[in-house]
Amino acid sequence: MGMLRFRTAPFALPGGGPSQQPAGDPRTADTAIGKALSLQDTADSLTAWADGAAGKDAEDPGKAGDSSHVLHDDVADERADAPGSRSGDTEIHGAVAGLSDALRRDGQAAAEGAAGVDGPTMSNWASALTRAYITGYDGRVFPTTVTLDHYGDEPLLVCRRPVTDSGKLRVPWPVKGRGLQVLSTSSLRERDEPYELAVELARGLLGELRNQAAAWRQGGMVLPDSYRERADAAFGWFTQAACRVVDDAGEAASLAQRAIEEGCQASDELMRAYTVQKLASYDARRGTLPVVLGCGLEQPPVGSSSLGGSGEADTDLIELDSTPSGAFLDAFNAASIPMSWPRVEPVEGQADWSAVDPLVDWAESHGLLMQAGPLLDFRGSGLPRWLKAWSVDQASFQSFLCDYVEVAKSRYRGRIKFWSLAIGACTGGGFDLSEEQRLTLVARLLEAARGSDDDSQVFLEIDQPWGEYQADGQHRIAPLQFVDAIARSNLGLDGITLQIDLTPAGRLTRYRLLTDYSRLVDHWSLFGLPLHLRLVVPSTAADFDAARWLGEHLPLMMAKPSVTAVFWSRFEDAPNDPTGVLRVGGDRKPVHGVFVSQRRRAQV
Repeated sequence: MGMLRFRTAPFALPGGGPSQQPAGDPRTADTAIGKALSLQDTADSLTAWADGAAGKDAEDPGKAGDSSHVLHDDVADERADAPGSRSGDTEIHGAVAGLSDALRRDGQAAAEGAAGVDGPTMSNWASALTRAYITGYDGRVFPTTVTLDHYGDEPLLVCRRPVTDSGKLRVPWPVKGRGLQVLSTSSLRERDEPYELAVELARGLLGELRNQAAAWRQGGMVLPDSYRERADAAFGWFTQAACRVVDDAGEAASLAQRAIEEGCQASDELMRAYTVQKLASYDARRGTLPVVLGCGLEQPPVGSSSLGGSGEADTDLIELDSTPSGAFLDAFNAASIPMSWPRVEPVEGQADWSAVDPLVDWAESHGLLMQAGPLLDFRGSGLPRWLKAWSVDQASFQSFLCDYVEVAKSRYRGRIKFWSLAIGACTGGGFDLSEEQRLTLVARLLEAARGSDDDSQVFLEIDQPWGEYQADGQHRIAPLQFVDAIARSNLGLDGITLQIDLTPAGRLTRYRLLTDYSRLVDHWSLFGLPLHLRLVVPSTAADFDAARWLGEHLPLMMAKPSVTAVFWSRFEDAPNDPTGVLRVGGDRKPVHGVFVSQRRRAQV
């Protein structure tokens, strides 16, 4: 079993005294955080945790010139990834929740202002750390177990995986003024001495930033002065950190934290410049973008509503229709029609399309493009309960699924342009289907979909497109590998839908940088297939500004040539689902204004 260990200064992990086991003892691989450190130890260490979070102010380095030589080559020590045995240490979630509760209860006030990172961020960090994982150089996610251990008297973040190849740690990290951000180290080999995590995250961030800027500059992009200034400052801070890491690790970590803060700002400047220049090139050639902006419909939007909502976004004084129907048409040129099989056919043989027909009729009457589905959901309870009895008979089970796809497509033949065939095929969870079984089913379903209607386009929807679920050790096939197998079969896959889920179900998606989204789309574009994006965003959360997030990310998504449609998950909030663009009752949220402003670019 491979292991990477990290000191986390300037943010000290909660922990007690020295471990009773030597650092690196393999027995700790089977010890969850709650077994290694009691909650009493955690309470005793909260003061030290808050004090350790305060970073030292260093003198401004100014521009340090070209310091890119300090970043070591990611390719060094990298070997081919090989499948390994699954990690057995998964008993961490409950213990980390206990640590998080203790932090919220006693440490939040002490952490306020520590290194510019607030208490809620630090308490969220304790639980978010369980989602950290290690990837290979090619991005493949290794099964990863995250625990706390000790190196002498120091608490360490320990990441174990079933192979010993070098790898990159991807971890949520507190950043001043930004909360948590998912950052990555460069490729690290295993060694006895723990790494300084802040230094390695700064190294990884600036290496990725340098490489992305160089690639875009070579492609003709003009790098703005605002990016250069931030990047120079970040490299200056990092140069100081790298030079002091041996003699004064604590000071090096504080300097590296400043490099991370400047590096994140530089990353934002780079992404904004890319988006502006890319969209300007489209405007010069066409005036509008060939991008569909759509939204999920749960019921036909009729009746009266208010433009209200105290936080409504500026829509540049566009005259808006105050009805729900007008609100939809002001913001979207496509509708996503849900066709959940458990809702359509809750009882075997008694399909009821009465909830779907009015949605299709309304969208068609308003000239909207339509996307339907996902028809099948392989996650959890996404399939009808009555189907469970047939799951032991694979031939009959497969026949039921194909019949539903064929019936749905035949019923709306010629009316619906895009079909989302299935979601959860990579992650699974429903009826204990294996990866191989799900792969076989998707191939068979594609054949059925193609046979019933050749004019429409069939998409496969991918939840967790970064592949983070592989860190749990329950999957062997990466999402890119899964889709590659389907695409190579030449069964008629027309496109891919990527679900961007910022709810807790989406793991670390909420904390990712703009550059992560850009690279995600670029990687999935390698198939040469059109991409649709489905956004599942909590738009009324008190601790999250959904309109600001959308205002930054939607233009970037629209600027990507491979992205042909962006769908918001639902139109109006439900009592337990605050992801709509309208509140319950019809008031428009600020995210609606963002779509209205971008709708003018997306005339298709």
